[in-house]
Amino acid sequence: MGNAVSRGHGWRGVACSALAAVLTACGGGGGSGGDSASPSRPPLARVVQDIAPPGPRIDVAADDFFVASTADKAIYRSRTVGPLGVDVDVHRDVVFGPDAQGRFTVVESVPGQLVVAPVTERWQRRADGLVALDFMGDGAPPGFRAIVGDTLLFPTPFHPVGSVRTIVRQGSLDKDLDGDGFTESFRLELTQTFVGFETATRAGRAERRARFRHRTVMVVQSSRLGVPDVRSEADETLTFAAHTGLISAQRQGVLAEASLVQHEGPVLLVGGVLAGRPADTAWNGGTVRLVVLEHLDLVFDPAGGHYYAGVGLGDAAHPGTVARIDPATGVAAFSEPLGADVPSVAVSADGRSLYAALRDRAEIVRLSLPDLQVRQRIALPVGTWAFSLAVSPADADVLAYHGDSFAGLRLIRQGVLQPRAPNPADLRAESIDNPAMFSPDGAQLFMYGSHGSVGPRLLAVPVLADGFGDSVRAASAISIGRSLSLSGGDLVSGTALHRASDLAVLRAAADGQAIHSCSALPGAHRWVCLSERERSRVGVLDATTLSLIEDGLVPLPGAPVPFGAVVRVVPGPRGQVAMMLSSGAAGQGRAVALFDNPDFR
Repeated sequence: MGNAVSRGHGWRGVACSALAAVLTACGGGGGSGGDSASPSRPPLARVVQDIAPPGPRIDVAADDFFVASTADKAIYRSRTVGPLGVDVDVHRDVVFGPDAQGRFTVVESVPGQLVVAPVTERWQRRADGLVALDFMGDGAPPGFRAIVGDTLLFPTPFHPVGSVRTIVRQGSLDKDLDGDGFTESFRLELTQTFVGFETATRAGRAERRARFRHRTVMVVQSSRLGVPDVRSEADETLTFAAHTGLISAQRQGVLAEASLVQHEGPVLLVGGVLAGRPADTAWNGGTVRLVVLEHLDLVFDPAGGHYYAGVGLGDAAHPGTVARIDPATGVAAFSEPLGADVPSVAVSADGRSLYAALRDRAEIVRLSLPDLQVRQRIALPVGTWAFSLAVSPADADVLAYHGDSFAGLRLIRQGVLQPRAPNPADLRAESIDNPAMFSPDGAQLFMYGSHGSVGPRLLAVPVLADGFGDSVRAASAISIGRSLSLSGGDLVSGTALHRASDLAVLRAAADGQAIHSCSALPGAHRWVCLSERERSRVGVLDATTLSLIEDGLVPLPGAPVPFGAVVRVVPGPRGQVAMMLSSGAAGQGRAVALFDNPDFR
């Protein structure tokens, strides 16, 4: 159980965070004691309370979720706190036990990080569950430690799925922090929800998991009137695997006036030795295949089951072509050279046609699928070229594109440019990789852009028989990132779900999750998003709650450093996404990563 749970990053970390507003560490501060005067604010009464939920218990003895073995060494991938955070490895080592009474000691450390002091934890496996011994540790004031005491953190058998258990400790902090000769008070409360069981794969095998959510609140109350309470809060999701222990301990957020926590905790199990065998390091069986290709656009054709990429002239082997990529093998086939960069491609809903825009060329090429044969060349106004292509799902012969500032947004029917178009000065795309898509009935075109005095945001443009109408609607909220996809008839844009009929925001991902540019996965139950902080990871959201699942950010395994930045993610067949990887401009990819992971279902 050396990797069973992180206490230094959980409850104890929150308690230290609250104390840090007035102490340099949990053990620092002024002296204790008092004088003949009375405190101006009554102290909190002593409370030691464990409130168990009702309902039948669940026997999990055969699963052994809290593994503990001599010399266990678990390594987790984490990240230092702050806008310039970097990946770090968190080590959790069993340095003593388990002895005959089930007691053992774990040291959590971050090698190479001098500002992160090792944390020593003492545990005991008992018949009634997993107990944290002397939970607050040697650095806390003695009276505070005595009230908190030994704490049963994970009772066994488990309480019912969905049940909520509450642990309350309250009383004297045994420390005079404000210098009035009286000790302050504290209240420490942990709310534990047993989310339930799940089955997933890791390292190519199925495993049973148990998931808990913790909300911890620590309040320090001064003995003086008028001195505000110091409050610290944290949410944490912990996932345990049978016969393995902790595989993910994701800190969802911290609201504190001061914090001593320097890294995010053991976020993701990536290696080590558990019970004498190597720990599984392939999270959820994730695998990646790289297709090295200089490309400018990437789409997936669900009807034909292939990815298609617009290839730039900079590709050494197949410049100025359209590539067809097999999602199962990564093998690519190519069209004939088209003579220019291909900045945008769009596939018809029936999977029979692909349209390709050509940079600095006044034409759009239609190719048949899957053979990539050129079937038609559609002329554009002289001196213009197209980007941001979209094909109507209602009619494979209806095509929208956005051109340069002189062309603006235009509609093509049956290969013929339609006359009606919004004024290019009033309706402007944001960039040449600007996404656009039709509504399912083909009556609207959704795009990112600016309209009149309205700044860049999601727009809906009416589609008419002879072009586009002028009555453009704009979303009230600015989307975080440029992405467009459909989920159950509604529109996923940035990090929000919009009602397609009027662009009203139905729900949005909470701030602080550090994600952007989300797209709906095929099952409509999850979204995949780009990460703001770690460019070689993607985030997976639950489509109902819009909260990050699993460890929050799924790492891209094995990606070479030159291609490590994910600048676009394209959902493919169930269980796979394709990612445009680039070390340069956001609109230009240097490789395609085909990432298989059960989280992408």
